[in-house]
Amino acid sequence: MYLALEFENEITKVIERFLNQNRLTEENVILREKKENKGDQSKSLQFVEYEYPYDPNKSNQESTSKPILRVEFKTNGIVIHVPLRVFDCLPTFDGMVATRNESTNFAAIKIGELSPQVFDYIEKVMIYSYANYSSSQDSFACCSRYEACSDALHCVHDNQLYAKKCTYRRNLESGRIFYGKNRNIS
Repeated sequence: MYLALEFENEITKVIERFLNQNRLTEENVILREKKENKGDQSKSLQFVEYEYPYDPNKSNQESTSKPILRVEFKTNGIVIHVPLRVFDCLPTFDGMVATRNESTNFAAIKIGELSPQVFDYIEKVMIYSYANYSSSQDSFACCSRYEACSDALHCVHDNQLYAKKCTYRRNLESGRIFYGKNRNIS
């Protein structure tokens, strides 16, 4: 299973880069092993949103987990399963062979050999999925960090998935700053 090991090494680099660019932690994006009945190996790349505030000493605190994509390692190659709502919004890459499955709401992309294009595509899937991520938490106006967010021109909350429900964050992302040294709305 050299292909599986090579894939896992490369996807780890993509995940690390994605985490850094989006100020997320390793707990927020994970690659989970799934057992398949036929001996095939499968992994699921997921966003994991913990209850807020997060307490690492509390067991079973995971609140929701949303799949980004799933990867099957087969004897004749790799199949990447991407949700159709994401697949339909992203451009394909040269040599991509995909099959839509309306009953599962996933597209299956067959990969014979690994290339930088494959990992660029996976990164685009992650970026799109994160941009369209909706927290399972109730929305809230802002938190106690609103001035620090205003000064930094972006959300500085320590739980970025939870903070996707912050109304003030959406204002910041639209360039409307109500507080701090960068205030531009009276």
